Amino acid sequence: MAIRAAQSSARLLLSSVCVLATPVSFSQDCKHLIHTATVPLSGFADNIEIVGDRCYVPSRDAGLHILDISDPVSPLLLGTHDTPSFALGVSVVQDTAFIADTQGGLQIVDISNPAATSPIGSAPTPSGATDVVVAGDHAFVTVGFSGFVVFDISDPSQPSQVGSLDTPGHAVALEVAGDIAYIADDIRGMTIVDISDPTSPSLISSYDTPFYTLDLMISGSVAYLADNSMGLILVDVTTPAAPAHLGTLGTDGRPGDVAVLSDTAYIADAFSGITAIDVSNPASPALIESLNLPGNANSISIHNDYALIAMGASGISVVRINQCTDCPADTNNDGALTPADFTAWINAFNNNLPECDQNNDGACTPTDFTAWIANYNAGCD
Repeated sequence: MAIRAAQSSARLLLSSVCVLATPVSFSQDCKHLIHTATVPLSGFADNIEIVGDRCYVPSRDAGLHILDISDPVSPLLLGTHDTPSFALGVSVVQDTAFIADTQGGLQIVDISNPAATSPIGSAPTPSGATDVVVAGDHAFVTVGFSGFVVFDISDPSQPSQVGSLDTPGHAVALEVAGDIAYIADDIRGMTIVDISDPTSPSLISSYDTPFYTLDLMISGSVAYLADNSMGLILVDVTTPAAPAHLGTLGTDGRPGDVAVLSDTAYIADAFSGITAIDVSNPASPALIESLNLPGNANSISIHNDYALIAMGASGISVVRINQCTDCPADTNNDGALTPADFTAWINAFNNNLPECDQNNDGACTPTDFTAWIANYNAGCD
């Protein structure tokens, strides 16, 4: 009843606005990144993986934390699985977690009941396992100065090593795209490997960087490298045998991970928190905004309109991604201000969508209706 009454009153106000208001140009100071929550966790949160509404956080000596993020602003810890060594990376397939557990090698865990997880199988690695990606019946595991190894996991209770390849540097993380593995090779930048035959992976090329590439993401034909000293480096991998530099942007921190959403790259920037970078022109990446966070930002993953960041001893932080526009009152994004935008705002209010937040305070409340009226009156460029 209260919502219907509010709608009726708002529509009367809107009719006055439509008749009397004269749109004028305006500018708006919009915050792109809004810190909404920090969740303390035991151990040292070093990585983060999101699958559906679950968040998986390898936390070194505490093992693997499993959280429900169906409400990203209030993540709920569902359970923790301790591992023999230091959990650094994880790949989740349905009800099974594959964990890169440094000296514990590859650990495979049943997570169907997060409150009561159970080991399925394990396998040693030639040196400390740092990251893992599962593709089909194979798990690809980076193992530092030993490069990476490939396990057949068709029987998860008995994983068996079937392939390996030494890399030029110190393999710390990887991405798999089709028949190619892209490896963050630390002191040697990025290494690109043909894995079409997992039993016999072969080097395609290397792309050296000035300092230390600690993680990367592949989006389309572009590799986004988190370089611990240089910042964000964009590389064209259209031809994997000949990767080519596109652009570089330094950051205030020390990038440890990168996630890309549309035309924006989000950097886990160590002591500088999270940094958002416009990559719509890969040859000229541009800073959008940085946001300090409690702790040391090590890893980042995107869930809908939120970034979740592994923050070391501080647990994880949740940051809302606010899609700033020059015309916030155009809530249906059709390029015009009409009464239909009010209907769109009501829908955003009822469903707690980003377009509801017209005053940029990080919350969706009735005060945003007043702000919407002001934005409507102000018009758009």
